[in-house]
Amino acid sequence: MTSTTSAYAAIVFGAISIVCIIYGVQTISYNIEDIRNEMNVEMDIWKSETDSLYRDMQKFGRVKRQYGGYGAAGSNPTPHGGFPGGSSPMTPGSFPGVVGVPPQFNPTQGGEPTPGGSCNCQADNSCPAGPAGPKGAPGSDGIDGIPGVPGIDGQNADDAQAQTQQYAGCFTCPQGPQGPPG
Repeated sequence: MTSTTSAYAAIVFGAISIVCIIYGVQTISYNIEDIRNEMNVEMDIWKSETDSLYRDMQKFGRVKRQYGGYGAAGSNPTPHGGFPGGSSPMTPGSFPGVVGVPPQFNPTQGGEPTPGGSCNCQADNSCPAGPAGPKGAPGSDGIDGIPGVPGIDGQNADDAQAQTQQYAGCFTCPQGPQGPPG
């Protein structure tokens, strides 16, 4: 093979390689753009669903208890429509939807509550209890408790040998045993 043939072969091989690289980069670019578009569509769907859920949660509101309890003659606020237990044309309040508020039953006779604010409904309230309230302020300390029972006696110490000191000269003390690890 001559040098010119080798040069032409290298040029053709290089050109084919460049065309393949351009095609590969373009294909990868299209795939990335397709994935990006698909993710944007999914994010838009997710945003609309979360916005809808947030609007539904805002409709719930907070229903406060009145001063006289559940059987008071005063009027309890009723929940808004658009969720279970509310009053809307689509869902007539068929079951309670607010946690911690008992269901409102119609009295068996008439539509007005009886005098004295007592309830004359015949249904049992089997609603679950509401969530616990906020933690209160700490209370005062209580009185001291009764004294406890005495503890058990400990182990006896090792006997030490008595050492007598000679008054005539200096006394050298022996080194004591090693202490416990600490």
